[in-house]
Amino acid sequence: ITRAEFAKLISTAFSPSAPTDFSVFSDVNKSDWFYEHVTALSTAGIVNGTSFEKFSPHKNITRQDATVILMRVYSEFFESSPSNQLTYKDADLISPCARTSVNSADALGIITGTPSGKFKPSSPITRAEAAAMLYRTVKAVKSQMG
Repeated sequence: ITRAEFAKLISTAFSPSAPTDFSVFSDVNKSDWFYEHVTALSTAGIVNGTSFEKFSPHKNITRQDATVILMRVYSEFFESSPSNQLTYKDADLISPCARTSVNSADALGIITGTPSGKFKPSSPITRAEAAAMLYRTVKAVKSQMG
């Protein structure tokens, strides 16, 4: 799943109420089908680019980047999130800036590792994994809200 497709999933599921009248990314244009989704999420602070000026909408999104985005969405509803000790065999490969998000998403059951006990942070997620992670995030938000 691409970064643009994932942005649309998140934007559609959580409807951020942010202005979408400009893009900070040189590779996101008003004529792009994902323009509104990316700019709304960017303005809301939920997504970042792959650099200061590029979003890389057609690049596949990694497992750790998707997890960071979902935990930013979660934090829009709740000030804190649970954490636990990461037990993935490849936990040392998780980017330091993604570690807290992965930890919290693991504690909430939003993410799961592979059958071999790895997280594979830099691997692209599949559509099925993205759908499962999104479903679990929605479920976690709803269960916390009562």
